[in-house]
Amino acid sequence: MVVDMARIDISYRNICRIAGPVVVTNFSYTMMGAIDTVMVGHLGVSALAGVGLGNMISFSLLSFFWGLTGGIDAMTAQAYGARDRDGIARVFFQGLYLALLCGVAILAAMPLVQMLLLRVHASPVCIGAVNVT
Repeated sequence: MVVDMARIDISYRNICRIAGPVVVTNFSYTMMGAIDTVMVGHLGVSALAGVGLGNMISFSLLSFFWGLTGGIDAMTAQAYGARDRDGIARVFFQGLYLALLCGVAILAAMPLVQMLLLRVHASPVCIGAVNVT
């Protein structure tokens, strides 16, 4: 397959249109952590430490699953480029099943948070604040 490079539009407008949603997503997650810190900062050092640990743990877990489900984007783009509507639907539903499975895995891992906090020698106040039922 030969690609005609003259037909590919590599303008700043096109790059921003494609990259815009990714930038907004990453910025919103960063702002969520910053706003959590601002909202809890006046409650004391232990509460601030708990927010920091919570952001660190959630970002680590979510980054793994974002990477795992990130392959869905490439597969959808390939099916779209090939004008394969059945392929798009197949990839969409497989991605949906994978995302649901990842969500169940995250929920199943929630009771392990207290053990993780003990492992990183978090303060007893932070560990006591974790109420996983």
